[in-house]
Amino acid sequence: MNILDLFYPKKCLECGKSGGYICDKCVKKVRPSYFSCPYCNKPSFEGKTHPNCKKKQKLDQLISLWEYEGVIRKAILALKYKFVLDISNELSNVIYKKIQQKKIDFGKNVILTSVPLHKKRQFFRGFNQSEEIAKRLSEHLDWKYLPDILVRSKNTEFQTNLTKKEREENIKNAFKFNTKYQLKDKNKIVVIFDDVWTTGSTIKEMTKVLKKKGIKTVIALTITKR
Repeated sequence: MNILDLFYPKKCLECGKSGGYICDKCVKKVRPSYFSCPYCNKPSFEGKTHPNCKKKQKLDQLISLWEYEGVIRKAILALKYKFVLDISNELSNVIYKKIQQKKIDFGKNVILTSVPLHKKRQFFRGFNQSEEIAKRLSEHLDWKYLPDILVRSKNTEFQTNLTKKEREENIKNAFKFNTKYQLKDKNKIVVIFDDVWTTGSTIKEMTKVLKKKGIKTVIALTITKR
């Protein structure tokens, strides 16, 4: 037990039950997200991009695990804005269980990465919430984890209050491929992890950079979708 638990006991963020921030009962109340094409948002088999929506340098598949609600939403917000870092452990565990339940399997030829923060924003926050969860998730899934395969070259505005068009413009040319990596195997599947899928502008922009480097398959894996 962490000594802080004696003074600040962990309670479920939804129902207040002692023992942890995310209890199984409250997780079961959160609606699963349906599979949809990441471009037209219409139902799609396993979240794969529809052939009519598919063009060069586009995302191949979107898997979001839950709707943005309940204890999962509260856990994301507490981690992101209240800096409760311990929540990343619990989130990675429930995400892994959900992936097993959905029988999601991309094989072992996978590189997992997360949405990078600009160094100024990461310095202010002290950590990257998506990176903390993805790091633990990669250990569960036995995937190679490269958090810095892309670097953020532009300190963008927060996307939260922007329209879809403004988000796309805000994030344009915000990422660069990290030259310390040489991806010789272009058949690697790159999975980009993030906490919330709204319009997907950030992940779509990252996908363009990866596809330009010759990566054939890029998949988005997010905790929630709204």
